[in-house]
Parts: sequence; structure tokens; C-alpha cells
Amino acid sequence: MDPAQNQSISSEDNVINTTERTTPNPLGVDPNQKESNEEVGLSIMAKAASQEERRLFQQHHEASAAANSFLKQKAKLKWLQEGDQNSKFFHQAIRQRTYKNRILSIKDELGNQITGQDEILGAFVDFYKKLFTRKLRYQWQEDVVEQGICLNTSQQLKIIQPFSNEEIKNAFHSINIDSAPGPDGYGAGFYKTAWDIVGTDCTQVVKEFFATVSGFKRHSSRRSNISIDFCYGYGGLNQSSGLHANYDKSQLFMAGLTDSKQDELLSLTRFKKGSFPFRYLGMHISARKWSKNTCQILVDKVSNRINYWSSRNLSYQARCCLINSVLLSLHAYWANVFIIPKFVLREMEKKCKAFLWGKNQQGHYTAGVAWDMVCRPKSKVGLNFKNTILWNIAAVGKQIWQFGSNTECLWIKWISSIYLKDIDFWNYIPKSNDSWQWKQLIKIRDRLRPGFVNLTWTVAQSGVYTVNSAYLFLLGNLPPVPWHSFVWNPVSVQKHAFIVWRNLMNICSLCAAGRDL
Repeated sequence: MDPAQNQSISSEDNVINTTERTTPNPLGVDPNQKESNEEVGLSIMAKAASQEERRLFQQHHEASAAANSFLKQKAKLKWLQEGDQNSKFFHQAIRQRTYKNRILSIKDELGNQITGQDEILGAFVDFYKKLFTRKLRYQWQEDVVEQGICLNTSQQLKIIQPFSNEEIKNAFHSINIDSAPGPDGYGAGFYKTAWDIVGTDCTQVVKEFFATVSGFKRHSSRRSNISIDFCYGYGGLNQSSGLHANYDKSQLFMAGLTDSKQDELLSLTRFKKGSFPFRYLGMHISARKWSKNTCQILVDKVSNRINYWSSRNLSYQARCCLINSVLLSLHAYWANVFIIPKFVLREMEKKCKAFLWGKNQQGHYTAGVAWDMVCRPKSKVGLNFKNTILWNIAAVGKQIWQFGSNTECLWIKWISSIYLKDIDFWNYIPKSNDSWQWKQLIKIRDRLRPGFVNLTWTVAQSGVYTVNSAYLFLLGNLPPVPWHSFVWNPVSVQKHAFIVWRNLMNICSLCAAGRDL
């Protein structure tokens, strides 16, 4: 074999030039070897071209993204100028939004693909009709209704007694003056204005109507009208919202009943038997004290948000905004109803603290300021973060306020029948067999007791309990610092204000661990 051919096989960098310089020898050159050399050369050229193509595609993608970003910003400016006007640009934007958000196809409950717009609308309507409107499978049983609260004799007589002049006048004056006029062409505004003149006649006409009418039809009884009215009241939920009890989504929870009684109730209501724990409106409902696993979802939410943000180069002030507005608000929905265990709230604060001061790859960080001080208001040397434990106490304190301001609340009545009975709430001493949540609520009562005087919340000027006023009350009277208005003023750059705050706290700007000299 020719040496030049060996060189073309061993050296991929010079294979093209070497192959071109080599003159095939019909007597000593293998044709297959020549084809192999050509394939190697073409593959190297294709590889280089592919790399160049990827590089150019990346440049084109970046340039297109920059152009789109510029056009979006330019479109926002045009929207500010013409978006609130009845202009061509406004209607074009509406059409584009409608076209972008349209649904081209959908599958129904049977798995059929629907593409027509009218059929798609009908599929949505049918789905939610079946979801929210289920026909009743049984009729009302009179014996069940009679076991409930019924009207006494005085209440029955009050229903059938004639209307007074004052009631008729109030009914006329409750009509909106802009309502449609009656058959005589006069609206409610006329009768309100001229009541001193026409009031007596109107009152007499109304009284005569109710005294002589036998029904809306000839030879009909008023009893049927009353019956229809009561039926309308019983079916008010269905007639106002179109909703029925959904047996697939509803459950019946029972306690202290025998098995036979439970089976009887389940057969009567057609509901499924529920068991603890379960979720209701996104909350965990349990008959026992919450464990770590129960509240782990709150800690996981904080961790997921922090992991997503950690990949971005955020300033200290940006982290402060995210912590205060997002991370420390993830538990607010739960904290308004339940007393969250302290170890869960401390774990959330620990993760927020590490995110604020910048945890390194080894998982270590140095806190420049104590967390309790960071949770103070800005006028009192802090960053206005929420102390999650104190805020939870202040939020649940609304339930303490209800014991004096809303005695008709169903929850208050239930608590009074189970725990208080004839004992005053403010003097109640919890027992050893009381639930954990109830014991914690009594501790909150004792902690907030100094703010109440004769069921009046003296901390707020209005005397009405608010979560914010209770939170400031729990923080205590902290001394303000004289420089807070200099640092946190509206005209200052917040990123720079945080650096100034750190320097005023004597924190080293380089290591965030020691004191500046």
C-alpha cells in the first residue's frame, strides 16, 4: 500500500489534502479504501458544518429573543398611550388575545374529540351541569322536618297578622328610585317624594288587597301560595345558584353515635362516611394534635421557592422583598384558623434566614443580625419581617374576640356547649382531657388579656380587634432609632439602603460576620 494512503488513514486532520495529492494506482490501490477515505473526509466536514450551524442558530435565537423583548417593551409603551382608548390598536390587541386563548379541541367524558366551537361550549356546560347539579334521589320526609326547629304559636300568629302602616311605608321606601315604573307609569321615586299626599291611599290599597285576595287565580286558596313560598325557601340554594348536594364530593362525619345510628344517617343522606384526617378548602383537618408530617407541606413550599430563586443573582434587598411578601406569607391561610406548632414556624424562619444571608455550597452561612431584631419594624432597627409565631397568635386572637362580639356564631355555640357550658370564657381553666388546640387558645387568651377591657380592644383606637394591632401589641414597646427616616426614605435606592442599614448595625461589609472597625 502506498505510504500516502497510510498517512491519510492515520491522520484525520490532513486526510483531505493527502487524499487529493495521492494518485490512485490501478495495480496496487484498493477501491474500497478510496471510498473509505472519502467518507472520513466528508464526515469531518459535516461535523464542522454542524458545529457552525449550532453556533449560528444560537446567535439567531439570542438576537430574536432580544428583538422580541424590545418589541414587547415598545408595545407596553404603546399600550399605555392607546390601550385605554377606543382605538384600532385596542381592538387589535383584544382580537389577538382572544385568538391566543381560544380552545381548538377538547375531549368529552366519553373520550370523543370535539373541534367545533359550539360543541366545545356545550361540552363545558354539560360537564359543570353534571358536576354541580345533581338531582335529588329522595323526597323530603315530614318526620325529619318535624324533628327540627319549628315555629311556636306566637310566631305563627305573627306570620298571618295584617301588615301595619309603618311596614307598608318601609316597603315602598326600600324600592330603588331607578326601578322600572308600574302599570300606571309612576316609578318609586314619585311615591317616595309625594308620600305625604298619596301615602294614605297607597296604604289602604295594599291592606285591601291582602284582606280580600283569595289567590292569584280565581277560586284558589291562599294556603297554596304560602306552601309555594315555603317550598321556595327550602329550595333557595338550588334556585339561586343551581346547586344540589353532590354525593360524590360530600362526606358525613359522625362521633359518639352507635353503628346502627350511623348506618341510618348514611342511608338517609346518601353521603359517604368520612374519616380523619382530611382536607377541606386546602386545610388539614385532624382530630389530633398536628405532627411534623402534617405541616411538612408548609416547609416544603418554602424550600421549593428558595431552591428556585437560589439560581439567580439576587441582591440583599431583593431577598428581603421575596421573604417578606412571599415566604413569610405562605402559611398565612393556615395561621388565620389554626395554631401552627412552633417547631414548624421555626423551621420556616431558619430557611428564610439562610436565604437572606446567603448560604454557601457547604450549607453554611453567617447571620449578620439576630432574627428577632430583623423581625422588628424598620423604625425600630429591623427590616419589618413578620415574626411568624407572634403573627400566628395575633391571627388566631380573632377567635378570642368572637367570644364577646359574635355570640351567635355557630362555632362559639358549639364551644360553649362542649367546654364552657355555664362558665365564663374569661374565667375558664382548661382540663387535662381538653383538646390541644383548645388549650393553646386559652393560653392565647391569657396573653392577650391585658389588651381587653370589658370586651373592648383598647390597643386600637376604634376598639375593634385587628391582627395588625394585636401583632404590634405582642411585639411590645420597642425604642425607635433616630436614623430610620434617613435610611428608609422614599427617594433612596432600596438596594443601597440595605447596605447603609448593615453599616449602621456595625456589620462588616466583606464577610458579614464581624464588626466594622
